Order: sequence, then structure tokens, then C-alpha cells
Amino acid sequence: MQYIPDYNDLLDDYEAEQEKELSKLPECCYCGEHIQQDYAYCINDEWYCDDCLNDNFRRSVESFIE
Repeated sequence: MQYIPDYNDLLDDYEAEQEKELSKLPECCYCGEHIQQDYAYCINDEWYCDDCLNDNFRRSVESFIE
């Protein structure tokens, strides 16, 4: 009799493969998540995702002009 994998087995295999690929990506040193965006920033050998860099370090220059 031939074994036919059910949906749960296929899902487990898929999730394991996705986790393996995700572990190859750098982690943001600020939020700790794997960086899945197209671009990341490496500053002093620390990786930052685009969201953390903009949310925590981006400042408006207009306040200095006044």
C-alpha cells in the first residue's frame, strides 16, 4: 500500500523548510526579528531593519533650521 501524506504532514514539512530559510537571514539587533525586507542596514557590525531604523533613529531636520 502506498503512503499518501495528509495535509498536516505537508504543512509541517512546509513550515520546517520556511523556518530553515528564515534562519539564514540576519536578525535586527533592535527588534530581534529576522529581516525579511529587501534592504537592511549594517552599522558597526549590527543589523537594523528598515522599520526600526526609521521608527527609532530618523529625525526631522526642519527643527534645526528654525
